[in-house]
Amino acid sequence: MPEHVGGRQVVRRVFGILAALAALHSVSIAQIVQPATQGGVVAGCAARGADPDTCLALMRAYIAALRAGGADAAALDQAVADLVVALASAVPAHRRDIVAAAIRQAAGFSSDAQQATRIEAIAATVASGDVEGTAAVREIAGSPA
Repeated sequence: MPEHVGGRQVVRRVFGILAALAALHSVSIAQIVQPATQGGVVAGCAARGADPDTCLALMRAYIAALRAGGADAAALDQAVADLVVALASAVPAHRRDIVAAAIRQAAGFSSDAQQATRIEAIAATVASGDVEGTAAVREIAGSPA
């Protein structure tokens, strides 16, 4: 007869698996299980040990959470624009390459081709280190001020 696994045992096993994955990929458990929020994506992408795959996973979780919450295409496009602005505005110099890669990936989540092109331009700007301020980034992203 199969052994019954209680809720606490399942939680311990899940965290054990996450800890093993984190050790293999030099990513903290907090980055893996962080809530799917804009702030969580920004923090995870800027964190020490983050890589483009981590940022992409966090963005996918964020977009999936918005979709699960019933967001339509317009709301998703606005959320993508807001996320790009937050990423570009908070980029630490030593994470510029990771954040630029994350922003490039964000372009793929936009249903608006013009917005996606503007997001690609932001990624190039972040990669070059020439981010002059949130206002310019907002204008490129097409996000309201």
